[in-house]
Amino acid sequence: MRPILVLNPPDDAAFVALAYGALDAGASSPEGLQEALRHHHPNALVRERMLSGERQTMWYVYREGSWINGHAGEG
Repeated sequence: MRPILVLNPPDDAAFVALAYGALDAGASSPEGLQEALRHHHPNALVRERMLSGERQTMWYVYREGSWINGHAGEG
């Protein structure tokens, strides 16, 4: 089952497209997605959310290695 990606920043259309493109190309683990993203974003970090009883796989995907405020003028 394809994981749900929680992308940061969510408004970077190129980053979002790159992440989903890497999934479509076969990235099947957080480590594989992270490796694919680091070709364009060296600090990219992907972590699986692991909550007991959760049925859907969810990965947090950070372009800069941690959460950043991606909305211009906020923060």
